[in-house]
Amino acid sequence: MNMAGCWLASSWDFIRGNTSTFSDRQFYRDVIDSSGEPALDVGCGTGRLLLEYLADGLDVDGVDVSPEMLEICAEKAKQICAKNQIQPVIFLNSSILSRYSCFVWRP
Repeated sequence: MNMAGCWLASSWDFIRGNTSTFSDRQFYRDVIDSSGEPALDVGCGTGRLLLEYLADGLDVDGVDVSPEMLEICAEKAKQICAKNQIQPVIFLNSSILSRYSCFVWRP
């Protein structure tokens, strides 16, 4: 495990602060609602949007290049959601991509 990545992942939510008023929450929800499910949250990090959408019953999976952030997200998912949909997928091939109706990606 990368020490810098571990520190960043464990500090990420604290550094970002309260994100409940970020306008992108509704924007990406509207994208999912209009494009259909399932959706893929690319760069889900510690699950800021993904966990909310899962708790609302949406069919959304999350991927991230940081295994440390995915580990935190998976722990949160266990606490918040009945099922854990976090998959540390780094390389997406066409068979994986064909499952999704839309992709939620934040630059």
